[in-house]
Amino acid sequence: MINLLYRYNKFSFTLISLLHPNSKHLTIIIGIIRFKFNSLTQISLFDFSIKEENVLKSVFRLLLIFHAFVGLGAMGGGMMAILNPEGPGGMPTDSLINSPFRDYLIPGLILFVMIGLGNVFSAVSILLKSKYQGYISSIFSWALVIWIIVQCIMLRLVASLHVIFLIIGLFEAFLSVIVLFGQHLFPTNIIHRILIKLEERFPNNSIIKNMGELERKISMLVD
Repeated sequence: MINLLYRYNKFSFTLISLLHPNSKHLTIIIGIIRFKFNSLTQISLFDFSIKEENVLKSVFRLLLIFHAFVGLGAMGGGMMAILNPEGPGGMPTDSLINSPFRDYLIPGLILFVMIGLGNVFSAVSILLKSKYQGYISSIFSWALVIWIIVQCIMLRLVASLHVIFLIIGLFEAFLSVIVLFGQHLFPTNIIHRILIKLEERFPNNSIIKNMGELERKISMLVD
């Protein structure tokens, strides 16, 4: 099922060749992820001498890229499964022997709607500068993570592509948390108040002090 993500993904290279586990393009995708992460940390999440708006732009740019990449690919792959549930892309139904599905129709619908349309919606909401972007990105980032984990359990297989998309989902979730803290949305607003009260009650506790300082720095990124 995970391979369906790549068949029609226009944001990658020759994605059909990625279906081969030893494809050199896997190294290229990993390189892109590492480059983007390094770019973010160098501007940086922990170096606040740099203008905060630059960090903010990088956070949203990364979310936009990854949501669009995952969303468009998932829509293409999901459509393949919907149109040809017995063998999308040449994948046999034997792979589903340990799953509750007899063919790829239901998995294809989930892939198309939840992962595909969901991530495209997240990308569009970034362009529209939605005030609920933190929530939207969090929901569909964790949806991707859950999708990958469930696949690995049902297929009883962990492929390199599973690992790559799991990392992408977790990275999106991490960026979403930064946005939530910056916008002081639930539940990060509660965490903020709790940390303030703990700092007032235990002013000499280094752990609480460091947690409060980290929370304030994260919030500054998108204030």
